[in-house]
Amino acid sequence: MYKKGLTLVEIVVALGIFSIIISLVFSITGSGRISWTIAAAKLYVSSQERQASTVISQELVLSRYGTKAWPATDGHSIRFSIPLVGDDEELQLSGGGDLLWGDGTTQGNSIEYSVINEKLVRRVLDASLTEISIRSLAQNVTNFTVSIPGGGQYDINIVFDMDRYLGTELPSPITANITFAVTPMN
Repeated sequence: MYKKGLTLVEIVVALGIFSIIISLVFSITGSGRISWTIAAAKLYVSSQERQASTVISQELVLSRYGTKAWPATDGHSIRFSIPLVGDDEELQLSGGGDLLWGDGTTQGNSIEYSVINEKLVRRVLDASLTEISIRSLAQNVTNFTVSIPGGGQYDINIVFDMDRYLGTELPSPITANITFAVTPMN
């Protein structure tokens, strides 16, 4: 004669096997989530590097080496002027035929790149160095240096350090370092 139902031993064995399987599933998905977070954080830092180097290069290349660009004495910022461009997309010239310099739109203004509260920022300054506008280019920036090795170029180094991404603490900090050279064309 057959008994209906399961014995206590069968139930305990089944629950044990089920809990092992569930533990494995949570372990695999947990490590997958951590791997995804690390990969996404690295991608984010890479995009920050690319954006910062592109924007700085595009503007600094328009400056004039030595006379229209002023790296700070500590090397942690750079201020420069670029030629003015009119509404017709043409360079603006003085009555004597010389380029007019400023922030690209207003004569006498200058552009400055520096780090404020771990953000690489682009500031527009007027002739008295009063801030007119500020825009953040990258976050998690721990170092920004500009050096003048000679030869008419500026060497720029940006260091990024990230220990959290989207509110999640990373198992180990992500550090990225980008160095690039810009040779002004004016």
